[in-house]
Amino acid sequence: MTLSFHRLLLSELRMVTYRPGDPAGLTDELLCKAVTLNENLRSMGYVLKPDDLLRLAASPSLEGFFEAFRALVPEVTAKPMYPGFPQQVMEMSEAEFRLHQMMHYFSTYDVELLLGKEVKRGWLPEYDGPERTEKDIALLECRVIALVAEADAPLAVLKLLLGRRERLTNPELELVVECASACRPEQLQELKIRFKENLDLLFPRLMKEADREVALKALRAICAHTGDVLRCGTDYLRAQRYHLRTSEKKLLVKLLEAYPVGNLKSNMMQSLRLRERNLLVLQHLDFNRYSRSAAHREAVRALRNGEMLSWHGVSEALLREHRPEALSHLAQRPGYMVRMLNRLLSLGYASADIEAALLPRAGAISGHLVVRTIRTLARRGSEFEGRYRQALAECEQKYALEARRPSPYVLRRESVQNTAANRRRYACYRWLEFPQNQAEAQAKATVQHLENRLEGLRKGGMSALAGYSGFRGRWTYSPRRVSHRRSDSADYSHELLEALYEESVSSLLEEIQRQKWEAEDQMTRELAQIVERNTPACNAELDEIDRWERDELARAEREYAEDYAAYQERMRTLARRKAEELDAFEKRFATERRMIEFDRQAVAILKVLLKAHFRQVVTPLKGKKVFLDLDQFDLVHSTLETEDRSKDGGYIRSGICYRIPDDAKYVRFFVYWNDRSRVDVDLHAGALKTNGEHFHVSWNADFRESGVVYSGDITHSDAAEYVDIDLSAPLKEIYANVSLFYGKYSFKGIETCFMGMMAVNHAHQEVALYDPKNCFFTHALTQNTRNLFYGYVDVQNRYVRFVGQPNEGCWDGRPEIESIDALFSLQDYLDSVLDGQDVERVQSRDEADVVLTMGKGLSDNGVSLVDSNFFLEC
Repeated sequence: MTLSFHRLLLSELRMVTYRPGDPAGLTDELLCKAVTLNENLRSMGYVLKPDDLLRLAASPSLEGFFEAFRALVPEVTAKPMYPGFPQQVMEMSEAEFRLHQMMHYFSTYDVELLLGKEVKRGWLPEYDGPERTEKDIALLECRVIALVAEADAPLAVLKLLLGRRERLTNPELELVVECASACRPEQLQELKIRFKENLDLLFPRLMKEADREVALKALRAICAHTGDVLRCGTDYLRAQRYHLRTSEKKLLVKLLEAYPVGNLKSNMMQSLRLRERNLLVLQHLDFNRYSRSAAHREAVRALRNGEMLSWHGVSEALLREHRPEALSHLAQRPGYMVRMLNRLLSLGYASADIEAALLPRAGAISGHLVVRTIRTLARRGSEFEGRYRQALAECEQKYALEARRPSPYVLRRESVQNTAANRRRYACYRWLEFPQNQAEAQAKATVQHLENRLEGLRKGGMSALAGYSGFRGRWTYSPRRVSHRRSDSADYSHELLEALYEESVSSLLEEIQRQKWEAEDQMTRELAQIVERNTPACNAELDEIDRWERDELARAEREYAEDYAAYQERMRTLARRKAEELDAFEKRFATERRMIEFDRQAVAILKVLLKAHFRQVVTPLKGKKVFLDLDQFDLVHSTLETEDRSKDGGYIRSGICYRIPDDAKYVRFFVYWNDRSRVDVDLHAGALKTNGEHFHVSWNADFRESGVVYSGDITHSDAAEYVDIDLSAPLKEIYANVSLFYGKYSFKGIETCFMGMMAVNHAHQEVALYDPKNCFFTHALTQNTRNLFYGYVDVQNRYVRFVGQPNEGCWDGRPEIESIDALFSLQDYLDSVLDGQDVERVQSRDEADVVLTMGKGLSDNGVSLVDSNFFLEC
């Protein structure tokens, strides 16, 4: 078997293969090695039962067993962006965190965009802190694993998984496919497939078996009745494009004739639709040609000629006539009657009469079917209540808005005067103020130029004379020294130079004063022209604005009067109209409400039926003293998920709540992924505070908030991300979501991708971030989705729960899947089991005949709810 098989065997069934040895060769040395190995297993969170420990001690598999086992346990081999997480992140500033984030993104996405080549690894910040070599204290109990002989493993897996009355998860399906190919057809005869969809896995394989006698026996063993043969035969025909070999036709005809003729009759004519399907199958099988049973041929002839009445047809006729014997007729098939409970109630059959017909057959009904139906009906009622409350709130809000008084006239008047009119008056500045300001600016610009020259002359002193235009041709300037000479090289004294400088300044001041007078005269003339030219247009526009304002005020007054009159009319009729709409609203929901009421009555019947079921069936608990070893789990908040359980599987199914140990100070959820190409997976933590405030921690939100901290976003493969939750923070719930941002179409396409939740006591930088012994659960992500709601943490009630459902388009929340928790929990189910089995509950293991555990137990008298599939098969 492959390494993948052994990993799935451990994760889905908590079983490990070994090679049986000779118990006579057991020595103290071998036993000591086995005990040491068991202690090493404990360091990883696993332990062997005493009997299995003895088997392993005598087995050739003892040498190298621990190394082989360690390869089966998921391991996070990559460091997060900040290896000193969470302290390193808590101590850094947001600016530093965001800078590192942008640099990392540039080193992957932007570099790929610039260079057109794939980047295998991106830039990560340096870390010089301590190595994480310490181990956290053990917070969770060790998981018990069982040994199974290598040769017996494939058949044992098939018996265990296909014997359950439920659809296989993705990992279970992979296990079954690999095990079926390793089993011989004669071994498959021992199987009993309880869930019909799982039969489709083996039927095509056996049809292609070369030895037809072996195939016939195996198919007869796994098909409970001719209905299974006809259904699977239809799918096989379609797969073969309705063309079968002669040997295949003969095999299917022999298989149908291997059942009593009464079985064939009851399954051929269940309904008109199925009649047509079955006739098509029989036609392609050439049934009459290859049949060797006259009785079976006669049954097929009656079916073709329409002489055969279906059981469903008789049921429908009795129900149409409301005959009392309809209940006794339906009770012949109690599973079908369970599915029709709400219809029977809607037809007027009393709950007491339904119970009287159904309870005697309770032992023949699957507990799985009862629980699934309870969940379906309860969820439907909860969804209806949600829709009803939302529609009612919308109706109430509509009339609450309608009852609001119109805005007062004074507000409308102020809106016109202070906003609209002022905005239009401001536009009139273009006639006078704006041209006048422009003229003033031009006049000042001329004078300002001369003043700047004067300022430069004063700062430069006599050396600035060379730059004055009045001295060009008279003075020269040397960069090394200043010399003022006449053109005929005559020298001047210093006193004369000072006199010339004073003369220059004085003349420049006179020029400035003259320019100011001229500019003022020019500006005065221009302003007068602007006023004369634009004043009529400005006054005309202002008059128009005044008229518009008066009209607008009058219109606002009229509108207010109209609105107030309409408001008074609405108030006069509002109560009547609201009552009429609410009456119509109730009528619209009345039919569905009646059906929901029938659903509630059906749930009550089903709960009684479940207890009756466990009174009639025999389980290992019957009449025993039972001790419940379930303290690790919150039974009140746990639910029994059947058809809606997560496709990602896991030994303990989705819906079960793990209690957070008292010593745990944090809960950490993590994801690790690796692929040959670059893949970007992201963690998201949506959180709800105790005050009702919601926040989101991830790469595109906060990186730390209210006790929730994120280890940083890595965008390449062989990477890990973590989110820590401080259980002492004022938090109500944390929603753990994971999304696939880049690299693959879904999680299913990633070579390695697993996620889990872990209890943490010490979060120091010396303690390892990942410790398998403290993981509540770990799952390889195999679903064909890009967004997954993995699970959540209830901080107030201190429990974690695996969900594993697609959550498309929502990174920071969770879907409404918990709505029926209070209606039927695992505690309710166990109460039905224990009461129905006449169990005496005891308070200690020593008093108990049976110890009831969730997983495998260490004691010989232990019974596992998981391995027994929650007794749904009883």
